[in-house]
Amino acid sequence: MKQFVPSEQLWSADWNGDMDFEYDHSVYWPALNEMCRMKRERRMARWIAAGCHIGESEDYLAGGTDVSVSGFVLSSDPVPVAVPAEGDDDAAEVEIVQEKLAEATLEDDKPAEAKAA
Repeated sequence: MKQFVPSEQLWSADWNGDMDFEYDHSVYWPALNEMCRMKRERRMARWIAAGCHIGESEDYLAGGTDVSVSGFVLSSDPVPVAVPAEGDDDAAEVEIVQEKLAEATLEDDKPAEAKAA
């Protein structure tokens, strides 16, 4: 497998790689559900703001552009960012997972040109 995928991207437990992946279902699953809920709400709010047209641009719904298929221009995202309430364990777990994702890298710090040489 290492001939196809760099060792630092392979899970050490199953593929003899260098990545030590810690999976805790009680943290991961609620965090994933919360991130999906927030994303679904943002997409729905953008769809409603543009007039609920069937066939709306996926790029517009995902936030890649502010112009919908019908020509509606979204000036700002209508869904406020969720602020975790005190004692809200799910929101705290989402933040933990988001921090881990932000810290994760798939490649080492060398530029692609240096690797090829």
